[in-house]
Amino acid sequence: MSEKTINWKRVFILAGALCAYLIGSATATGQESMQFFTAHGYIGIASIIVTLLIFGWAASSLIVIGNETKNLEGNVYQYFLGKFFGKVFEWFVTLFLFALTVTLISGSGTIFADFYGVNKLVGAGVMVVLIYITVLLSLQKLVDILSFIAPILIIFTSIISIISIFNNLDNLFVAEQLMNEVKVVKAVDSWLLSGILYAALGITVAAPFLIKMGSTAQSRREALLGGLLGALIYSITISIISFALLINIKDIFDKETPLVYLAEGFHPIFGLVFSFILLAGIYTTGAPMFWYVCNSFGAERTTKYRVISLVLIFIAFLGGLFLPFGKLVGTIFPLTGVLGLILLIVMAYKQIRLKVKTKQLEKKAM
Repeated sequence: MSEKTINWKRVFILAGALCAYLIGSATATGQESMQFFTAHGYIGIASIIVTLLIFGWAASSLIVIGNETKNLEGNVYQYFLGKFFGKVFEWFVTLFLFALTVTLISGSGTIFADFYGVNKLVGAGVMVVLIYITVLLSLQKLVDILSFIAPILIIFTSIISIISIFNNLDNLFVAEQLMNEVKVVKAVDSWLLSGILYAALGITVAAPFLIKMGSTAQSRREALLGGLLGALIYSITISIISFALLINIKDIFDKETPLVYLAEGFHPIFGLVFSFILLAGIYTTGAPMFWYVCNSFGAERTTKYRVISLVLIFIAFLGGLFLPFGKLVGTIFPLTGVLGLILLIVMAYKQIRLKVKTKQLEKKAM
């Protein structure tokens, strides 16, 4: 396909896959949005803009790099960190994503227990089977599945948020005053740092998949537009969620799952439906994470890949079953920001250095 020809269907598939990957269970519950953005009041919107700018740049850059290096052998992290540190970073991220997969499986067990009164074993088992079946498919199939689920996640969470906004419009101009009456937990005290850190968190868990996803794009422009559009849609979604939480802050500030609480307030059936949305969020995040982990050990659709996938999913199942969900989140997620900040800094340095070098070569050629 010509570089000038853009397959917009493919662009939306890439954007949808990115959104589905990012809108995991933590985003769908509203807990992430509340701590990173809502907790800062109206200025939290500025935090979201910071996240959009940083994540939009980083996501599109990684997808483009994945598209340009899809025919190269070796570890694409070497592009940023060199041969040795690139390999070390790759394995560290692989282990990290496996730990996150275990956390998500644990979360699915918790949802089944809380919403349906079913043993945690059943919930974790269902998610394990779904993830395992999915990783046996090709990367292209995985991207297509995620892009299909993305609109469901986005539309439902947005509808719940928009309804709650219109039901409480009277609080629109007194939200800051209501914030002062309650104690909302902040991820970080600075709204600017909050936006930067959230982008770092997102890029850490998304980076491996973004690079691999870029290889499915038919051109550099498709990859670039898919990354930018995905980041924009995701940012708009979390903006709507954050605004809804801000207006309803007095009712949800101490809730573990604030968006679920709002949904149940409309009608019990909404709470039940939202439980499926949470499970979908876990699936769309866990499946690509686990796919990347398995793909690090062997090429997809090979016997080695299938055996390793089976062994790893069994280990993840045991970990998700017996390790406490809350403790896993508290241990795993703080490390995410460190990895993300390192990657963002190195990416920026690499791109600036490349541009400076290109300009120097252009001057010499004149």
